[in-house]
Amino acid sequence: MTRLAVAGQDVELMESTVRENIAVADSHASPASVSNAAKIAGLQPLIDELAEGMDHWIGNQGANFSGGQRQRLGLARALLRRPELLILDEATSALDAALEDAIQADLGRSRRGLTTVVITHRLTSVLHVDHLVVMKGGQVVEEGAPSVLLARGESHFSSMLAPFRAEHKSVASEHRDPIAFDKAAEAVTDGLGADGHGLP
Repeated sequence: MTRLAVAGQDVELMESTVRENIAVADSHASPASVSNAAKIAGLQPLIDELAEGMDHWIGNQGANFSGGQRQRLGLARALLRRPELLILDEATSALDAALEDAIQADLGRSRRGLTTVVITHRLTSVLHVDHLVVMKGGQVVEEGAPSVLLARGESHFSSMLAPFRAEHKSVASEHRDPIAFDKAAEAVTDGLGADGHGLP
C-alpha cells in the first residue's frame, strides 16, 4: 500500500517540544531522522535560534510560532513518514519565496522517487512539475505539460502567468533570474500540479 502523507496550510501543534511535535508522525523514528526532516523542511535556522534547540517547549497550540514556522513543522511531520505520495495543500503559503525555493531544492536533492501533488494558488510555489491541472469554478479547464499549455498562447495557464511575468521583469535585476522564473512556469493557480521529484 502506498505510504501517504499530507502537509496543509493550518497545522495543529501540541504543548510539547519541537522534537516531539515532529516525531508524533512516527513514534519509532530515530533522533537523526527527526533532525533530518526538520532540516529539509527549513526549520534549522529557527532551531538554531532557540536556546533549547529541538527540545524547546512549544506553548499552548504553539501560539508563539508564526504561520510559516507552523507550516514548516507540519511539513517536517509529513517528511518523517517517508511517504511515497506527498500532498502539499497550500503547505508553504505563509513562507517567503526565497525560503520556499530553498525547501523545494532540498526536497529535490534529498528525496528521490517521490510523487508530489501540490495544491496552490501561488504560481511561484510549484517548480518543475511534469503535469498540471488548471481548475476554474470547480471544473477542470485544461491540463497537460506546462510547455504545451504555454505554447498555446491563449491558454488559461498563459493568461494566469502573464501578470506574474510582468511583475517579475520589473524586479528581476534585484531579486531573481528571469530565466529561472520562466523555468518555474510549471506551476498552477487555483489548481494542482504533480511532479516526480522528492522522497523515496
